[in-house]
Amino acid sequence: MPFDDASFDVAYSNGVLHHVPSIEQAFSEVHRVLEPGGDFYVLVYNKNSLFYRITLAIWYQIIHGYRHKETLQEQLSRIEFNEADERPIVNVYSKRELRALLQQTGFKVSSIKVRKLTWEDLPAVWFVHRFFKYIPRSLLHFLGKAVGWYLIAHARK
Repeated sequence: MPFDDASFDVAYSNGVLHHVPSIEQAFSEVHRVLEPGGDFYVLVYNKNSLFYRITLAIWYQIIHGYRHKETLQEQLSRIEFNEADERPIVNVYSKRELRALLQQTGFKVSSIKVRKLTWEDLPAVWFVHRFFKYIPRSLLHFLGKAVGWYLIAHARK
């Protein structure tokens, strides 16, 4: 990044850094531009989310993986829908992996929370999908704290 060392007191990334080829390099750059004691908030995809575990790791693997012989990384690139049919880099992390990556780049991790479970995050299995609208949002919000699609970390330099 074209900024001097210790230029900022806060850095925030909302759903971007899981698309870069090297999140380690990105975290190192954030660490460099933060002043001592600076806060870093980052949101990435959760490897232990219901969406990932069922829709991607199981459903796509069974339905699409064997038929099309796609790698999991190729399947992951399909979750980012766009009109141009681009295939972006998509990475997912567990809480443990995210904590280790932040610590390896010099951050002290204050918290990592799991959030976001909506009807759209539930498995797209045709015979049960129509019943999702009957699940109360309050229940989805509660479950999202355990199996949601996002990891939200707060770390300090």
